[in-house]
Amino acid sequence: MNSENLISPLGKWFSFAGLAVSLSLSPSLEAQLVYSEYFEYDDVLSSGDSIADAPNWVQNTNNMRYQESGGDNQVSFTGSGYVPTHAGGFLESVTGFTGGARGSSSPVGSSLDGEIWVSTFLRPDMTRNYGATAVFGLNDGNVGFGNDNPGFGAFYDGDGEDGRPGTDTITLQIFDGMDPVQSGPVLERETWYLLLARVRIGGATDEIDLWSFSTDADVPTSVAGLGPADLSNDSLDFSSFVDHIYIGGENFDGDDGSGGKTAWWDDIRVANLSGDDGLNAVLIPEPSTYAALFGLFALGMVFWIRRKRS
Repeated sequence: MNSENLISPLGKWFSFAGLAVSLSLSPSLEAQLVYSEYFEYDDVLSSGDSIADAPNWVQNTNNMRYQESGGDNQVSFTGSGYVPTHAGGFLESVTGFTGGARGSSSPVGSSLDGEIWVSTFLRPDMTRNYGATAVFGLNDGNVGFGNDNPGFGAFYDGDGEDGRPGTDTITLQIFDGMDPVQSGPVLERETWYLLLARVRIGGATDEIDLWSFSTDADVPTSVAGLGPADLSNDSLDFSSFVDHIYIGGENFDGDDGSGGKTAWWDDIRVANLSGDDGLNAVLIPEPSTYAALFGLFALGMVFWIRRKRS
């Protein structure tokens, strides 16, 4: 095949790609995040500082601590489907309080209802001897120590030593407030997980569908591709809307105060869109930017091929 015959189909392909990309930039198809938090505070905070000293965080305890970027504990996503940011540090949640919840809130900037998608990274490290929780909640205002509305995260069942109850396992969990109500797959300590949550608010009852992925997973970019959720609960009760996120946890009554950290959180994205638009908004930040770059590349190749032919 000569170069003329080769270039012709290539030119047609790139012309088609440019058209497809331009169509993908339709405003009705652009996914928008209503909230994102990548903990980019290295210039104002040091490891161990209260997250309350960062913008937009309201802390009701000193147990929510910033950790600077880098180091062995930083999350690294190497799979596909999710476009990582990891530009800043991350959040350390230490519920070092006997039999009580501790946490922090951040406003999302608007009131959300209907279908809401959330992506975040969680590393559960709970070792509290009577058990502990790590909770991500959605609330209709700044809450106190604990989470008021349903949420999701991880549940540690306790170490089972010295007559205490527990199986020394950590599981994926849906919460009603701070109370664990539904357990899912076992999670490993010192391991980051990507969590995807679809929250539906405004029906007769409210709902959370929750998926978890390892950091080397191939994450589907369609709701159909996700398949059945790891956990689903359609009998929850949010407020009529939510406008804050909550991150925190609780040690169970009877904890003697010994034990280790509760959890680490990173890269939070929230979208108030339904279906594939909502899913892709929290998987791929500013997708129109990536599409535009690809479109420019495709159009550039068309012009280059035409010049070569002339």
